[in-house]
Amino acid sequence: MLRFSCTPPLSRPTSFRRLQAAAFGALLAAGLLPQAAQAQSCPMPTANDFRIDTLANNATGDLYEGSSANGGEAGNYGVVQIAVAPNGKVFIAKMCSGQLRVYRPGAGNASTPTVLAGVVPTHCDNEDGLLGVVLDRNFHSNGWLYVFHASAQYSTSPANADTGKPHLLTRYTYDSTKAEGSQLTNPKEIMRFHRMIDARAYHAAGGLDMGDDGILIIGTGDDTSPHAGECSSNNYGPLLWNDRGCDAQKSSGNTNDLRGKLLRIRPLPFPDNQTPAPGIGSTYEIPAGNLWEFIDKPAFNPNWTPGVDDISKVRKEIWSMGHRNPYHPRYDAKSGWVFTGEVGLDAGAPNASRGPEGREEWNLAYVPGNFGHPYCVGPNDPWRKFTWPNTSWTTDTSYNCAAIQNVSPNNTGIRNLPPAMPAALWYSNNNQNDDGQRLGVTSQETAIGGPMYRYNPNLQSSIKFPPQYEGKVFFFDWANSNKSSFRVMTINPDGTVPAGADATPRFPASTLNALPNGSYIDMRFGPHDGAMYLLRNSQNNYSNFGAAALYRIAYTGAIDNACYTPFVATVGTPSSLARSVVRKALAPAIANGMITLPVGYRTVTLYDLTGRQVWKHTRADAARSETMRLPQGLAAGVLQARITP
Repeated sequence: MLRFSCTPPLSRPTSFRRLQAAAFGALLAAGLLPQAAQAQSCPMPTANDFRIDTLANNATGDLYEGSSANGGEAGNYGVVQIAVAPNGKVFIAKMCSGQLRVYRPGAGNASTPTVLAGVVPTHCDNEDGLLGVVLDRNFHSNGWLYVFHASAQYSTSPANADTGKPHLLTRYTYDSTKAEGSQLTNPKEIMRFHRMIDARAYHAAGGLDMGDDGILIIGTGDDTSPHAGECSSNNYGPLLWNDRGCDAQKSSGNTNDLRGKLLRIRPLPFPDNQTPAPGIGSTYEIPAGNLWEFIDKPAFNPNWTPGVDDISKVRKEIWSMGHRNPYHPRYDAKSGWVFTGEVGLDAGAPNASRGPEGREEWNLAYVPGNFGHPYCVGPNDPWRKFTWPNTSWTTDTSYNCAAIQNVSPNNTGIRNLPPAMPAALWYSNNNQNDDGQRLGVTSQETAIGGPMYRYNPNLQSSIKFPPQYEGKVFFFDWANSNKSSFRVMTINPDGTVPAGADATPRFPASTLNALPNGSYIDMRFGPHDGAMYLLRNSQNNYSNFGAAALYRIAYTGAIDNACYTPFVATVGTPSSLARSVVRKALAPAIANGMITLPVGYRTVTLYDLTGRQVWKHTRADAARSETMRLPQGLAAGVLQARITP
């Protein structure tokens, strides 16, 4: 899938991405697209403009009990996600115990600040447990919150079965008037799907995010082992169709399965005294714009083959597929963008018979699509084939990232998948010729993307972040405990990331000694104060989970509303989600000198890399898609395509 190009896909999509960014920069310089740069009178903040507040630590063991007894934590488990309420309370989810604790502003002190709201019944094993929490958009009036967790009711046989080990999305009503430990009331099951009954069932993901429009995003893992000693894939692409526990084609590459996906739903409101059966139209609905609406359209998926591929085998909940372990996805309701860190494979170096080394990714899904796992990774580098009926790796044949076929017998979805989308940013163990250096990654990798900041000029707060951060996306890596990976990313309105280190400067507050080193796992902005809330998971990776803590980063510098320029995305906007069958970012599709203008759009304009207009076509009828041949001379080179309704 190309947004602009008149040539076949380049062998290195990073080059394509950089050309794309260059084209956009040329358009800005030519005045063809809106400017989003800050004026010189609006400098970016420095470390001296921030204050670190310690809100909660583990002095009394409430954030990590260090024992499996009495519902405590055992092994490599601890706090996983936070949700900040409009009244300043912070809900803290604990993975293994299932506890949901609450920080209350002004109550207690940093050593004893949290109370137990309640315990979510959960099964803790491998990467299963209580995995995410988010508050309903109307939490202030209805008290609803959602948790994503492994059910405490599960089976242990038959081995390798895809049923019997459910994951649940559950709604609770929070009632602070009840006694501590009993404040989670009226549990209602909203959604369920199953994971494998297999000790090697890794990668549960599970983070949640919800926008002001009520759309809920769920990250789900591929439920597959990549590990050497468990799978002969040996930390490379998990494609072993003859061992379900080592085959992510059953999940990430399967359109009829909710694992290895970003799910996009809207929970339906129903009273606490009702208990509808979970499902579409009962407990949640499908917002316009999910993958199933486009996957059979030639402009979106040229690989779709009628008679072979069946739309009934595409789950409507899926926003994007081809994910390995999308940890803590984020949703920006103003743009419709979904973005996430993607925890990569452990392979430390390329292998001639397997493919590239493991890659951490930051993926921006401004449109639905396929991010390639387990066939392709990073900038669309393919793995070597291990495809049915082969029973060994092919050392001379790699997957075609533009035309992936899932022929695994473990696949229950369509065969011909959409072209893989490359990662917006990626890095590997050696951090050479990738984005690792400009993201400050210095050691092991576990990419966790933070939120996009949206400045509210009407919010009365003395500690809110300034307008210079409007539209910036925060990034960090859990495994880099020296805080060097805390970055502030600039994203262009067209969804590209500018080249160079200037687009990913270090977050200045992360250099303050008051914010200790550690492995941080979640980051949120408070809706009531515009400050940043940070959750520390451990002292250093899997070492010392007793160092768990909750911090607030307050901005104490000057605020100038004149510096506020709203960030407006030019792709994937909510209006295009609601109105068009094929959105502007998915088309026009250009291939072999032909261009397709999708339904709902009348005009396409092409620019060269200098920003000069080279061709324009306007049609009278936009009720159908139209494919036309480009004029001779425009069938080669790289162009920027811009379409309008």
